[in-house]
Amino acid sequence: ALLGCDVWEHSYYIDFRNKRPAYLSNFIDKLVDWENVASRLKSSVISNLYPFLSVVFSCIIWGLSPVLYRELDDVDAELIMAFRIVFSLVFLFFILLYKKMLSSFLRNIFVSSNFFLILMASLLIGINQFGFIYSISVNQVLQSSFAYYIFPLIAITLAFIFLKERFSNFQTIAIFLAVIAIILLSLGIESF
Repeated sequence: ALLGCDVWEHSYYIDFRNKRPAYLSNFIDKLVDWENVASRLKSSVISNLYPFLSVVFSCIIWGLSPVLYRELDDVDAELIMAFRIVFSLVFLFFILLYKKMLSSFLRNIFVSSNFFLILMASLLIGINQFGFIYSISVNQVLQSSFAYYIFPLIAITLAFIFLKERFSNFQTIAIFLAVIAIILLSLGIESF
């Protein structure tokens, strides 16, 4: 990738709370190595298509994951989740080792005062993933997808109510279109 910036709340809430512009300013001004980004852009043969293809392939992989889980019908959802956790840890370990970031990662996890928050976020993400895997194992893929589709709207509503977030005109239009899509999707789901 040329440059990635995670703008979901889990990536910045501990340090910036609900101040996304401050997080983005810090990211752009202090964290990004622009020379590295420029060299990646120059070295990319398909520099104009690469970000687009990355998004397309990510969506394809995510969209096809139920097919994989469906093939594992005879395997308990708990076992699939356990394998995901173990292999994710092994994969993460080798990536951090290769990038020479293992010590800083461990320091941030175990020495940080944010250990409890990181632990809670990990548990909630794990519960979320287990729910997705379980719903596929009991043939409720459409309902699971509906839940994944509706959750951002719930998060937006909670942010509006409790964090006093306000939305731009384009964001309001996007939210309106998403609400319409949810309504149409819910009308198409026969078994709830």
